[in-house]
Amino acid sequence: MRMPENKYTHFRQSSKILSLNSPNKVRWFYFFLIFGQYFAITLTASNNAVFFLTKGISLNWLAYLGTISALTIVLFEFPTGLISDRFGNSLSIVLSLMLRGGASFALVVCYGPIMFCFITVISSIGFTFFSGASDAWIFDKDETIKKDMTNFFSNLFVFTGIARIIGGLTGGLLAATLPKLPFLLSGFVLLTLSGILVLFEFDSDRPKRKRIEGTKKNDRYILIEDAKNSIKSIYENKCLLYAVLSGVFFIIFCGIPLIYWQPFFYDTTGSVGTLGFIWAGFILMNIFGNLTLKYSFLKRMNDFNLFGWLILFCGFALCISASLKNNALISIGCFFLYQFFLGIIGPLRGKIINKELADEKRASILSFISLLESIGSMIGFSIAGYLCKHIGLQYIFLMALVPLTVSFLTARIAFIKEKASF
Repeated sequence: MRMPENKYTHFRQSSKILSLNSPNKVRWFYFFLIFGQYFAITLTASNNAVFFLTKGISLNWLAYLGTISALTIVLFEFPTGLISDRFGNSLSIVLSLMLRGGASFALVVCYGPIMFCFITVISSIGFTFFSGASDAWIFDKDETIKKDMTNFFSNLFVFTGIARIIGGLTGGLLAATLPKLPFLLSGFVLLTLSGILVLFEFDSDRPKRKRIEGTKKNDRYILIEDAKNSIKSIYENKCLLYAVLSGVFFIIFCGIPLIYWQPFFYDTTGSVGTLGFIWAGFILMNIFGNLTLKYSFLKRMNDFNLFGWLILFCGFALCISASLKNNALISIGCFFLYQFFLGIIGPLRGKIINKELADEKRASILSFISLLESIGSMIGFSIAGYLCKHIGLQYIFLMALVPLTVSFLTARIAFIKEKASF
């Protein structure tokens, strides 16, 4: 007997087109979602600082906004993770896309530090909803990934790299035409992705999550205990301790060029459109650095020793780039070299820390290290904002060599401690 149609029948049938059941199709949908998200974000990543300056935000407030963003992420990372665990990863991703899409539209019409602070908080909360839920979503949907994680994350790395290059180039060219266009397109893409994900999930068969009552106090207790155990584990392992300290000081150093590279090279080149090409060059050099570590003789060197020298090379490259600001070609070339070294340091730092961790403590200690690095970002941004009131960008880049020197020394101590342990 044929069931009578209701007014939702056609909608449900059309949504089934997006409700992909095979693991391979789910995986491709995930790649599409991540590609669109990175494309949307990097539409503004190559020109947002210059756009903020045109809106009346001063150079020192650029750094303070970075501090506010890092602080918001620290405060909301754990609560938004709990929301994802209890109410579903899909809801968290949709909320993330909607919050960041709305924030992107709001940036077009807002003026003044207070409004920018509010929008920065909203956008950063949106980021925390996405950070853990995106990985959890695909692992829930496609359990076959666990059998081939290397290939999966390698393909994901390629997809995100392509999205960042295309987004940066597109954003730079649009900003040269009309500064607000990248933000409008970014907001549109993010909100569209949220709608597509809702359609994808509309008919998916998944068990309903049971809300866990009375666990708020336990969650707090577990968080405190994890923090205590993490501090103890890091302190007892001296190699890990100095590696973490080196990483935190390196994050402080990296925060300064990260927040000010756009106005620095905008003054050098005088073109917003050029920033998109510079951003694409950054991403390509990061990828090249990653591949160099993977396939060259560097992977046979001692990790701590290599890490320390690469930190020093980063400092030299940034120093030359800042000192030769009036020669745009050499300055940009040295900054590309700096990005190349960062491309090696990123995965190397992850390898160093992970090899020192016991499996049963890995998740909690990594979360604690992430918290420390976020605090490092806040310190770096705050210092840059304060210095910007008194000295120019060129000299701020040179001042960044102070935390970099500390990072190099602690990395060398970690290398010495590791040698002594054998």
